[in-house]
Amino acid sequence: MLSEDGTPHNVVVTINGTNDAPQIGGLSYVELTEDQATQIDTNGDLNFTSQATISDVDLGEGAFVPSTLTAAAGNFTDGALTIDAAGNWTYKIPNSSANVQGLAAGERATQTFTVETDNDTTHTITVDIVGVNDGSVLISDPSESLGSVTEDDTQVTLSDSGVLQLSDVDGANEEVFNTNPNTFTSTSTVEGAAADQALGALTITASGAWSYEIPNANVEYLGQGETAVKSLRYYLKMARRTR
Repeated sequence: MLSEDGTPHNVVVTINGTNDAPQIGGLSYVELTEDQATQIDTNGDLNFTSQATISDVDLGEGAFVPSTLTAAAGNFTDGALTIDAAGNWTYKIPNSSANVQGLAAGERATQTFTVETDNDTTHTITVDIVGVNDGSVLISDPSESLGSVTEDDTQVTLSDSGVLQLSDVDGANEEVFNTNPNTFTSTSTVEGAAADQALGALTITASGAWSYEIPNANVEYLGQGETAVKSLRYYLKMARRTR
């Protein structure tokens, strides 16, 4: 610009920039399921790969800081997430991990990972791991699953008992028996015996203590040396935990 006498002068305007937050899109969540074959890689890991996209109007910015992260405090330490500058991320955890196998049916364990961008913005990627029911294993002595009663006219009721013990990787709250007698099924090897003669009654506590009773009158049909084998199937009670 010029003054009245024609002398040129400059006006200097400085434009100061501010940090603009990046725009992050793409996929930042996945749900993995214990023992899900389609989600397990050749190394036996639950594995998922995706991309979180990023854009930034500030020149020279718009990338993630490449890193390998373990889950936030309180979550599984044997799983990890890696991310590159373009936002390609992969989560892995051994499917055989005690943490994964210890999940009850439907139990959900949320893993959170905080990643950073090149302008110090943070972003969260979340992985949910959902459990399935793992079968309980009977660990008591096999003899505890066997009972025996003998026809005895001096007894009104014949009885026997035992104690069964379970182990379950899904946790101690699943190491219990269903005490509802409607869940028991029964068979007898004796042909021709009336149903009320062949069965008797079995009860079991949640902790596995069982008792069997049958009226002596109901086994009078057995001849000398004849035996009747009665098999009862019981079911385990499945509980759900929350984390």
